[in-house]
Amino acid sequence: MDVDDVAQTNTVKSVKQETLHWSLAQTRRSDEDLGVGEFLDLKLLVDWAVNSGFHLVQLLPINDTLVHGMWWDSYPYSSLSVFALHPLYLRVQALSDAIPVDVKDVDYEAALSTKLSIARKVFNLEKEKVLTSSSFQQFLSENEGGAVSLKEAAVPAPRLISSQELEFFRPHIEIKSDRQTGEVFEVLDAEGPYRSTREQLFSIGQMLRIRKGPLKGYLCRVVRIFQNDVTVKLDSTENCYRLVSLPIVGLVVCTMTDFSMCAVQADLLSVPANRGDNLSGAPTREGDSTNLDAAIESLLNVEKQMRLAGDVAGTRKAVIDIVELCYKAGAWKTLNDQIVLLSKRRGQLKQAITAMVQKAMDYIDLTPDIDTRVELIKTLSSVSAGKIYVEIERARLIKRLANIKEEQGKIDEAADLMQEVAVETFGSMAKTEKIAFILEQVRLCLDRQDYVRAQILSRKISTRVFDADTSKEKKKPKEGDNIVQDAPADIPSLLELKRIYYELMIRYYLHNNDYLEICRCYKAIYDIPAIKEDPTKWIPILRKICWYLVLAPHDPMQSSLLNATLEDKNLSEIPNFRLLLKQLVTMEVIQWTALWEFSKHEFENEKNLLGGALGAKAAEDLKLRIIEHNILVVSKYYSRVTIKRLADLLCLSLQEAEKHLSDMVNSKSLTAKIDRPMGVVSFRVVQDCNGTLNSWATNLEQLLDLVEKSCHQIHKETMIHKAVLKA
Repeated sequence: MDVDDVAQTNTVKSVKQETLHWSLAQTRRSDEDLGVGEFLDLKLLVDWAVNSGFHLVQLLPINDTLVHGMWWDSYPYSSLSVFALHPLYLRVQALSDAIPVDVKDVDYEAALSTKLSIARKVFNLEKEKVLTSSSFQQFLSENEGGAVSLKEAAVPAPRLISSQELEFFRPHIEIKSDRQTGEVFEVLDAEGPYRSTREQLFSIGQMLRIRKGPLKGYLCRVVRIFQNDVTVKLDSTENCYRLVSLPIVGLVVCTMTDFSMCAVQADLLSVPANRGDNLSGAPTREGDSTNLDAAIESLLNVEKQMRLAGDVAGTRKAVIDIVELCYKAGAWKTLNDQIVLLSKRRGQLKQAITAMVQKAMDYIDLTPDIDTRVELIKTLSSVSAGKIYVEIERARLIKRLANIKEEQGKIDEAADLMQEVAVETFGSMAKTEKIAFILEQVRLCLDRQDYVRAQILSRKISTRVFDADTSKEKKKPKEGDNIVQDAPADIPSLLELKRIYYELMIRYYLHNNDYLEICRCYKAIYDIPAIKEDPTKWIPILRKICWYLVLAPHDPMQSSLLNATLEDKNLSEIPNFRLLLKQLVTMEVIQWTALWEFSKHEFENEKNLLGGALGAKAAEDLKLRIIEHNILVVSKYYSRVTIKRLADLLCLSLQEAEKHLSDMVNSKSLTAKIDRPMGVVSFRVVQDCNGTLNSWATNLEQLLDLVEKSCHQIHKETMIHKAVLKA
């Protein structure tokens, strides 16, 4: 052994009585070697390591180095040889005693060729003896089910064919012309056309990977299938989606079928194609975690290769298959862990995360218990947080989690969860789904009696959106516009959302006793076509409109709604309410006692109809509205009236009449002045000097306009009559 063959990169140093690790770059060659250093020289290395104080000698893993079947496989310093023990390092002299003694030093290629030929001869001579030996039988029993050949264990990565390599392999390619179509195909040497009894696994455009011959590891594409003949074409530009091995002349077929439907194992999963243990036999029980972990690890390798290659379809398919495997195995905790792992992988594609989240969402309703369901939803929600391309999915997840919290009686937690999501900023979410989500936020706030937040959230919805004509909306977005997703099937229609919106607003306005706004909400519900077409629906709503109009304080909006409701033809179906509204628009004093006797029965029925919404306070408000109506009538007919006379007309005491009059003046519903010493109320509007002057100027302008028009008409008639007389 030459001393120069040992290159020591680090030496042992003692620093404060601490021994540092040694690392060596070691090459070994002895006088007995044939051409290069050999395996048996490792014994010398171990002896040297023991004497030098080493405790560990690490050997590289065994792997197949004859990948290409070309001359460069003999080179011991190729990129693959550093990961494997090359056959070049065999010591053929130790294989058998019948070894030629005239072998001289050779170069790498000659040494490889010679040693392989000698090894084959030795195998033919010794195979029966070795195969029947007790040591070999013991080796088989100890490694049953785990021993594989180097060829079988090798999994070379698929490669695309470069233009230079394509020209290099031209001698191995046969040019063939189809007699029927006239198309020219490139058929691989000694590989095709390939005959298959399972032609359903082939389709035009499939990607294949060659597993033997000079083109081993390269990609090709199926271009023609005629009966059982499959013709392929070398492809130097296309990338593969996913490779699944077939036991057909050493090919690997790229197919888009599910792993659970494949009859063989994926070749890229680092599992040989002929070893069995198909992914179709994936674990279906939680306890069979070993096989599941192995299958997931293999799929993660596929996902990594597809992701690093920028293959969107392949990466998407890999992550979906991982999710499906976990679901079919019932491994919900593993599913959550894999979702988090896949989402955090470096350079993960947006399309893959979107597909993974959408696929996992399909399994939420299939979870065995509520705790598992909540955990899965929380995992998906955390994964999709902060990612704009899955913002819609996250909103749907939050909504489902809020529904679960609400079913558990945790209204506050459900409301807080829903308020975290601002769906009004989601450009790709359907309009109806946005409205439904905001309405759910409003409903939860009302349930927790948070009326301030309920009002703020309700203002995010414009009432004009319910009146939009859906037929005029653009169906196909222009290039560059955001693609709006379709709303889920459980989202109500726009008109149904309109009804839900106004019902929620009625709940809010009932809290504030805002009768006019409640009336407007019922009026909007009444205008929905589906409501107007069904008398059983619009009659109760029209009754509520009438009652809340009566209860609303007098103002221009209330007066306008009152007159518009009176013009409704459907009001004739409920004559009592028509008469009630007619009394309010008639400028006559209404006797409260007579009105109460007339409408008391209807009022009591309406209390039951509204679930007690019209209670004792509503009765007091009704009496107050009648008093206000009577005061307005008096102000129309009187410019001055005594308080005593006003109290008699209102059927009230002097103090009550004065109080109600003062309240109306303060609310600016009426203009009046009370002279208490004289006991007189003046309803005349006292104008200042500017107001009086402006009024006089306006009246004078109107007078001059009238005089001008009259003169014009007189002159016109005079000219007409003169023309007739002359004729």
